[in-house]
Amino acid sequence: MVVDISNPRPDTVFWTFPGTVTVVDNNPFAPVIVSSDTGAVIIGMETHVGSCTMSLSKTVHFIFKRILWQHRQRERIELVTVYPTEHRAVFSR
Repeated sequence: MVVDISNPRPDTVFWTFPGTVTVVDNNPFAPVIVSSDTGAVIIGMETHVGSCTMSLSKTVHFIFKRILWQHRQRERIELVTVYPTEHRAVFSR
């Protein structure tokens, strides 16, 4: 997700993404994006407030992260001890 944090909030925002980036959610102030490849890409943003325009570009790095769902399902919190009291919370499977 990329987010426009301009202050004051612009009237309109236009984003430019390279061809390897796909927009999943086209919210103009916080579009959700995914990339078909890893590495660095340049993302551009153009904001408009009244008759004023501002452009900005940033380099964003996409990394590969594999999630092993079977392994993650085995990792659970089974016991929590809260100090300084002796209360315990037990989680069932």
